Amino acid sequence: MKNNLENAFRNSLKDYEAPYDPKAWEAVSSQLGAPAATAATTIVSTTLKWALAGVLLVAVVGGTLFLWSDKEIVNTAEVQNTSNIEKTIKTTPNQDMNSGSDNNSFGVPVDALIENEKAEDKSIVANEEIKKRNPRNNNVTQGNVNPTKSESKPRSEVMDAQTPNSPNNQEVTGEMFTAGHLSSSVVCEGESVVINNQDEKAKVKFKANDKWIELDPGKSFVLNSNSSFDLDFVNGQGEVIGATYVKVNSLPSANFTFEANIYEEGLPVTTCEAYGDYVSYNWTFEDKIARKGAEVKHHFYEKGEYDVELKVMDVNGCESTTTKTVRILDKYNLMAVDAFKPNGSDSRNRTFMPYSLTERDVKFLLTIVDPIDNSIVFSSNDANNAWDGVDQKSGKMTPSNKAYIWKVQIMNPLPNERPIYAGTIVHN
Repeated sequence: MKNNLENAFRNSLKDYEAPYDPKAWEAVSSQLGAPAATAATTIVSTTLKWALAGVLLVAVVGGTLFLWSDKEIVNTAEVQNTSNIEKTIKTTPNQDMNSGSDNNSFGVPVDALIENEKAEDKSIVANEEIKKRNPRNNNVTQGNVNPTKSESKPRSEVMDAQTPNSPNNQEVTGEMFTAGHLSSSVVCEGESVVINNQDEKAKVKFKANDKWIELDPGKSFVLNSNSSFDLDFVNGQGEVIGATYVKVNSLPSANFTFEANIYEEGLPVTTCEAYGDYVSYNWTFEDKIARKGAEVKHHFYEKGEYDVELKVMDVNGCESTTTKTVRILDKYNLMAVDAFKPNGSDSRNRTFMPYSLTERDVKFLLTIVDPIDNSIVFSSNDANNAWDGVDQKSGKMTPSNKAYIWKVQIMNPLPNERPIYAGTIVHN
């Protein structure tokens, strides 16, 4: 066994060199004597062997620790285990290699290694559980999280998906343009066309009145034109992406003629007749009375000037309005005369009855009053029973050349007609 141990040291110290001084050994040998030198040599040899064994043990443990610490750390659990091993080595006193203690070949307690292995197993189980709960974090390496990159499409494909490839919606230089929405493509002369941008992202671009107009999302533009026109919507490069034709229909001519200061069937009449053939005719007299038809009649009962308005609409739905002024020369008073001759040769002038009452189909009450005493001289509700100048109370002829007051109450007046008429009458 001694030879085996020496061979082991010899092999371990094969490349080891130390300085040797023969004179030093001779001096020691001469002073101690041969027996002493032999004993000393034996002691030195034994001491040297144990020293070399200690150096070898330190070298092996140091190399092992160096290699262990230089090993690549795979995860956080392994780093923790390595720290525990180093701590155990530092805190464990040196043990005899050949002793019977429960140490491994590096002098580390077996119980510590077992605890480290249990901690490592628990760490591995914990990592596996984390992977199951968070499959997206499986690419964890050396404590750094490298999430899997999401798939991304080229910018062109993304823009194509967001912007339909249609002639009404195109992207140019980062801006999107679309065709506008018109309030109507058929209008009448003088009406406005409202152009709306109903898109939430794109702009609307077009040319109006020799100017380029750009509408942001949600904005609108009012366009007026007296003639039909083409409206082109373009993108940022001036390319047409939408076109429409706006038809502007001309207005009809709302012209008419009238005739005033005439009487028909005991009533004052103003006749109006429109030119042209239209879908509808709407007349307005005195700003409140409305009539319909190409030819209408109206009654003005008071003297003065009045506006007559005509509005017509053609087959295109276009409307036009014209206003003219009518002058009424006389106040309407039932066409009553102011004198009569009871004894005259003209039978039409021998009695008094307002002429309109003889022509109209109307209910009335005629009363003749003496202005001196306000007594009633005559009354009648029949157009055929006219006053002949006789006082109904006395049965005698009333004095001639005397002015009497007459009054007529209309029981069923026409619209806009006053119900009471009055005047004076004289007979000779």
